[in-house]
Amino acid sequence: MKKLLIINATALKEGGALTILQQCLYFLHKANIHAYVFIAPNLNLSIPKNSVISLIPIQIRSAWQRLLWDGLGLKKWLTNEKITSYVLFSLQNTAVRIHSQCEQFVYIHQALPFHAKKWSFLGKQERRLASYKYIYPVCMFLFSKKNTQYIVQTNWMKQALIKRTKLREQNVHIYRPTLLDIPDNQPKNLQKFSLFYPANQALYKNHLLIIQAMALLKKDHPTLEIHTYFTLNHHESMHIQSLVKQLHLTRYVHFVGTLNALEMAAYYRGCTGLLFPSYIESFGLPLLEAAQLAKPMVVLNEPYAWEVIGDYAGAIFADNHIDKWKQAILKLITSDYHLQPYKPCFDKSWKALFEHMNQFL
Repeated sequence: MKKLLIINATALKEGGALTILQQCLYFLHKANIHAYVFIAPNLNLSIPKNSVISLIPIQIRSAWQRLLWDGLGLKKWLTNEKITSYVLFSLQNTAVRIHSQCEQFVYIHQALPFHAKKWSFLGKQERRLASYKYIYPVCMFLFSKKNTQYIVQTNWMKQALIKRTKLREQNVHIYRPTLLDIPDNQPKNLQKFSLFYPANQALYKNHLLIIQAMALLKKDHPTLEIHTYFTLNHHESMHIQSLVKQLHLTRYVHFVGTLNALEMAAYYRGCTGLLFPSYIESFGLPLLEAAQLAKPMVVLNEPYAWEVIGDYAGAIFADNHIDKWKQAILKLITSDYHLQPYKPCFDKSWKALFEHMNQFL
């Protein structure tokens, strides 16, 4: 009798983390693996009626509750259900306490602890980032064992993880996200020069670099109208809005809020190009989503970006400097591109990951 696959995903609720959960469920169903998946309540997830996947909502309201669930709750739930032979797959960076005879895989997609960038607990905007950098790693490996296997999305993450933790190389595996087709809907009706940046408000997403580069462009080319669209809500981006007003760019910077998959596709299709100045990413999926639609882009000159999109003819790499980004944005909107859709075929992705796990089930 095959073992059960237990997936711990109670913290995956939005953004890139939710995309990971959705892709996992899609390919888990295709692999026909019998699994219990612990998720956050009230998620709009659907699985086919004939699926052998069971979704189990668990309410986790705080970091302490998550630590208790990882350390005690999940194992107790399984023991009460008389489930003691299984493979555990944690989708949310942290190993959990399991029965001693069981195998565990941990999917790491939080890059902050492994990037060289330092953060301070003294700065209000940096405090949460500092916690992820210096405290969160303790939780990530608190319940790991010598045979725990780790899954990352890029080679830079593998090397950084091994350097930080001294894990054995054979215990760290690279499996890429799967690039699904972008919905074939109508493009958003945008201005002639419209640039799109899908990202949350975190400091390392580097929105201020775009705004400062736009201000320089407006100064040097006052008749040039470039509009930028951020997927931010007004209440979560006050420091960004403040700079926009200070530099008199209110007319040109648009805060469109959180978008669903169809809305994202409309902006991808309607924009002139993508901007991606983030300097900490475990992968950077929007790069491939935009390239799939043959959109040109300006990308920060970082290892993750070269690894994901380095072969794409429409990628302009720019250093983390205002003048460099000003020049790169100007090049993007003034060049006559004839790009082909770019969709790399990764040799190891979700399908290969579940084939690997099947050996332990």
